[in-house]
Amino acid sequence: MKTREDMTDNVLWRDKAVAFSARSRQELWGKHNEDILAWFFLNGFKNRFIKDKLLGWNRRPKERPSEAWGFPEGTGPLFFPPGIVIPFVEEKHLRKLMIFDHSRPGGSPCHVVPGSAGIPMVFGQDTRRTAVVENIVHGLLLHQEFPENLCVVVPDDSASCVPDSNTLYFPDPLSEKSPDPSFESRTYTTPAELVAMVRSWVS
Repeated sequence: MKTREDMTDNVLWRDKAVAFSARSRQELWGKHNEDILAWFFLNGFKNRFIKDKLLGWNRRPKERPSEAWGFPEGTGPLFFPPGIVIPFVEEKHLRKLMIFDHSRPGGSPCHVVPGSAGIPMVFGQDTRRTAVVENIVHGLLLHQEFPENLCVVVPDDSASCVPDSNTLYFPDPLSEKSPDPSFESRTYTTPAELVAMVRSWVS
C-alpha cells in the first residue's frame, strides 16, 4: 500500500489532487448527474453546502500512473473508485482526498487516496460540544446542520481524540468495528436519526 512517506514530490501530489477534485466537481454539476444529486437531496444535503465544501463525483473507476502523482517509479498505478469525492482543505492547502462509495450497502465504503495526510478531519470551531463521527459523509451532514455550535471530528486511524464529558463518539453504522471504549458513544441507523440525536444533545 502506498503511503505519504513513499512520495518523492508532495507538491506534485497536491497539484494532481487539486486537479482531480476540480474535475470531479465538474462531473457532479455536469450531465447525467440526476442520480447522485438525488442521493445528496435524499440524505439531507443542501446544494450550497455541497459547493462550499468542494464535493465532487467520480462517476467511473479510474487508474492513474503513480509516478505522475509524486510516487517513485515502479510503484504501480493509483486506483480511484467511483463515488463522492471529498477534499479536506486545511489552511488553504488540500491535505487529504477521500472517495465515498455511496452505492455500497455495507462494509467500509470510504477510500483514502494514497498520499493523503494521516490526520483527522476537523469541521467547525472548537466549541463546548464535539462529535467524533467515523462516517465522513455523516460527519459532513452534522457540520452542515450545526455549523456554529458543534465541532465535528472524523478520526484517522492514527489519530486520537481526548475523551471528555463534552464529547460523544458516533460509530459508523456501516462498519462492524467495535466503538472506542474510552468514549461515551451513541449508535444510530440513519443520517436523520443522527441529526435528531445531536440536535437534542446540543440544544
